[in-house]
Parts: sequence; structure tokens; C-alpha cells
Amino acid sequence: MYALFLQYAFKEPTVILKRKPNEYWINSYNPHTLRLLQSNQDIAYALSMYGCICYLLSYLCKAERNMSKLMKEALLNKQDTADILATVRDTWSHNREMSYPEAVYHLNSLPLFWKSREVVYLATDYPENRIRSLKLHSGEGNENDIFNDGLIEYYQNRPLDQHFENMPLITFAAWYVKINNTANEPSCNTVNLLNGKVLMMKKFKKNIIRLPKLNKSDEVDEKERYCFYKLMTYIPWRHKSLSDVIKGFKSYAECYEAKRDLIEPLMLEYEKGDSDIKEAFADISKMQPDLEKNLENLQTALDEPEIESVFPLSDDTNESEEEDHHQKSLPT
Repeated sequence: MYALFLQYAFKEPTVILKRKPNEYWINSYNPHTLRLLQSNQDIAYALSMYGCICYLLSYLCKAERNMSKLMKEALLNKQDTADILATVRDTWSHNREMSYPEAVYHLNSLPLFWKSREVVYLATDYPENRIRSLKLHSGEGNENDIFNDGLIEYYQNRPLDQHFENMPLITFAAWYVKINNTANEPSCNTVNLLNGKVLMMKKFKKNIIRLPKLNKSDEVDEKERYCFYKLMTYIPWRHKSLSDVIKGFKSYAECYEAKRDLIEPLMLEYEKGDSDIKEAFADISKMQPDLEKNLENLQTALDEPEIESVFPLSDDTNESEEEDHHQKSLPT
């Protein structure tokens, strides 16, 4: 009967852990990680890309328990909906609130985040749609060469050996990075680029690649733009216009169709889950906000009593405290 009820209780695929009757009020946990971490656990399974996005956003956009004092004062005696929204907009635009831990991190110049991999954006759109930085001219060199070099220029001047000749731009961007300190002696991981360009070094962990958000369209110009970006990203080339790639083809679209067998395996590696993410965001964009519910939540927050301080009023620390966890009480 219970299994039959679960089939009708959830519309989306859901993982339900087998529980004993005495575990009714215990969160989902893993006994192995529980012994290692010895901390609270509430494990949830995200079985779709939509579920992953919602789970991450629920933490990134997690609201405070109570409305802040600043916002309460700003919304005091505001009745009209348009007036409320305008006040919220102005308050958020001209003020900033932060938690005590974040303030301490800022005051001590501590890093707020750390990442194990670098993120690299590949501007493989049409050249006229790219944003580049200008050089600080010293009065020497070609007057037409006014832009700083980037990954696309480094790739174009990669070595001529067979290894680099057959390497697509996205692989080069994922594994190679410019060396800023040229005083170091070259090693087996360094690469000399053509035409006196900078030294590049192969990484031990590949970068995360971000690509232009272009969609394949039935409209001719947009389809050509989409195919140009795919060819430039996944097919080896030497000329920025891809004249060496589309030689013998009438258009970028025709060349793309002919080389799909080479492109699609790399897309599975570097754009894994991309179609699912786009579909999930399309579903999210179709949702309409419940304005009446939002206003009701706003009024509830305004009616809550103000909490002046998060610190205890008493300095009495003589009371004994129980341990946070007990090894013998861990579930098995």
C-alpha cells in the first residue's frame, strides 16, 4: 500500500530510501560518510538537469530567515504595490548588507572562494562580434596591429608539428596556458609559438571551457553563424576566416554537416549536458511568478518582530555543554 501511495505522491522521478519505522524523523544519510564527517546530513538526489539547477539556485539565492532591518525601515508605511516595488529596487541598488562572517573575511582580506580549475571563455563568434583589449602603443610595430593577442591568436601560431596541426582550438584552450614569467627555463611542458609569440605551458588539469550561447536556427544567416562557431571550436584551422577549413564547400553549414562525425565526439566531452541545461532553463523561463504569494510573504516578514542582535545577552559560560556528537549513537 505504501509503495502504491508513493507512485501517486510524486510526479517526477524520485529516490525514496528504505527506512525503518523508528527512523521516521531522521534525515537521509549515508552511514559511511556519516562516520567520516560526523556532521548533520540530509542527502537529496537530483535525477535531472532541472533538479540540479533548482538545487544549486536554492542555495545561491537562499533568503535570510527574517527581513533585514534596512529593508523593514524602507518599506515602513508603504501600501501601494508599485510603491513597494520601487522602494525595494532603490534600496537594493544603493545599499549592501552582508553577514558577520563575510564582513570579517573582507576586513582581513581573506579569499571568499577557491577553485581547483580555471574557467576559459572562447570567443569563437564572428570576428566582428568579439570584444578585444587595445594595446598600449609604444610607437613601434605595425600601426594596424592595435589589439592584444588572446587564445585565438596563440592557437593560430601554434607549432607546425603533427600533434598541434591536428589539435582543435578547444583542446588547445583546455590544456595550454600562457607563461607570464619568461625568465624561467623552458621545460618539456613549454611550447614555443610561431612568429615570436609568447611561451605556452601544458597544464596538469584541463580548464573548464565556456562557449558562446548560439542556437542553431532555420534562418540562413543565424545558421551560418552557428556553424562557423562550431567549426572554429572543434575543427583544426590556421586562418581566422576558416578559409582552409571550408575549402571545397559552398557555406559553413555545408562544411559543418560534412564534418559532424569529427565534431560530435568533442561536443560530448566539452558540452556534456548542454542540451539538458538549455531545456531546463527554457522550462524555468515559462514559469510565471505568483505575485500575490510574494506580497503575502512580504507582509508576513514585515509583521515579524525585529531581532536586535544575534549574540547572547548573557556572558555566563559556566554551564556545561553536551558534545555535538556521540560515536556510539551513530546510526548503523
